[in-house]
Amino acid sequence: MEAAISAVATEIFSRVISFLIQRYRDKTEINEKLERMQQLLLRIHAVVEEAEGRYITNPIMLRLSCREHVPRVSHSGYLQRSRSISHTRRSCAKINDLRSVLENLEAAIASVNEFVVLLGGCDRCFRRPYDMYLYTDNIMFGRHVEKQQVINILLQDPEEHGTPTVLPIIGGCRVGKKTLVNYVCQNERIKSYFSSIMFLNGYNISRMDTGKLQNGRVLAVIEFVTDVNDDDWVKFYSTVKHTACDGSKVIIISRIQNLVRFGTVQTLHLNSLTHQEYKYLFRMLAFGSIDEKDYPQLVAVASELAIVLGGSLITANIIADLLRRNLDVKFWFRILQRFKAMVDNNLSMYGEHPKDILEN
Repeated sequence: MEAAISAVATEIFSRVISFLIQRYRDKTEINEKLERMQQLLLRIHAVVEEAEGRYITNPIMLRLSCREHVPRVSHSGYLQRSRSISHTRRSCAKINDLRSVLENLEAAIASVNEFVVLLGGCDRCFRRPYDMYLYTDNIMFGRHVEKQQVINILLQDPEEHGTPTVLPIIGGCRVGKKTLVNYVCQNERIKSYFSSIMFLNGYNISRMDTGKLQNGRVLAVIEFVTDVNDDDWVKFYSTVKHTACDGSKVIIISRIQNLVRFGTVQTLHLNSLTHQEYKYLFRMLAFGSIDEKDYPQLVAVASELAIVLGGSLITANIIADLLRRNLDVKFWFRILQRFKAMVDNNLSMYGEHPKDILEN
């Protein structure tokens, strides 16, 4: 009898120990898998955030993008994760569900590795109000949409074999046409796509050095101050077409609207900065690295001075540099009064703002 009781007690004790050991192992495995799942979800979230901060223009990348695939996986992962946690608290038998979720997440991570590599070649989106137009500390102010549009056109394959794309960029005086093109030409993708970039004047396109066109894919940037004869243009375009490699492009920069007739793609029209943009730029130039919140009186003077200047970028740079050197309210107010008097004098004598007189 005692031997039977001893055997039963031993068996019960053995089963209890086995149950506790197995439960400990299950909890340890669950914790490890939950920790691994959290790491994978953080990686997916990082990919989503990076993709949302990039300009993705490749249609294939868009189909593979995080907007269509990764977010769905991550959201379902979070949902299944929460469900698995609640279930595992009630029964360790649900560990298989947790293992399945983890496998799905690992498969999702493996599928986006190539997408992450391609994502590195896409330009970043700029979150500030305006920051891609006029150079300020090696950054351009405003015009990011226009810059991206130009880059997309330049990187497109030609619609017809051997036919160079011609992009006219038309705008008023000193609105930033050349600044925009120069900034585009410094883009790493543009520099790697074209073997050489040529800057030409419209008056001497008939005397262009054709030897430069034989060095691979070429980007020719031509500035026209006056209209060009159709025969001269046909001769130039024919030379580029038969000499340069496929994929070569031509950019026309001018104030003359009539030159859009030479374009093979939609013309890009650049307008002057809006008053809000111009005021923001002028205040940024005038205060520099100084926090304008510490000088509320100077902010009021700068805002009024931005109206008086009428949108002139050259004058804005000159006056802002002068103001930045002397943060005295009286000095800023004297500058404002002098420009007000000058503008009123020009309006009374010529009926135009000094900026309009200079541009005409």
